[in-house]
Amino acid sequence: MTEQSALWAPTETRAPVFRSIHYLGGKLRLVDSIREAVGTLSAPGSPVADLFAGSGVVAATLAHDRPVIAADIQEYSRVLCSALLRPFRFSVGEMRALTRNAERIATEAAARAALV
Repeated sequence: MTEQSALWAPTETRAPVFRSIHYLGGKLRLVDSIREAVGTLSAPGSPVADLFAGSGVVAATLAHDRPVIAADIQEYSRVLCSALLRPFRFSVGEMRALTRNAERIATEAAARAALV
């Protein structure tokens, strides 16, 4: 069993919501009602917690306009919520370096394939 994971996302690092996985118990169909209920019960911009984050759909939707803490006992949920709530941002220099490395690797692989 994995340890419970919790993630917090500041408001400026929000990712758009997408359906990452489909499984029984998913809250995608309920997300608009949940967002409306949270808006009714809490002050605008106040933090909220999604204690059964699952695929992160609710946390990512709520994260569009408020800080969110997402927690779940499952490791897959930590991975998905981490990607949705705190996406990594590459600088232009890092992107150029990654592209150069990918091109070099592709060239080396093609050269090796030509020898076989």
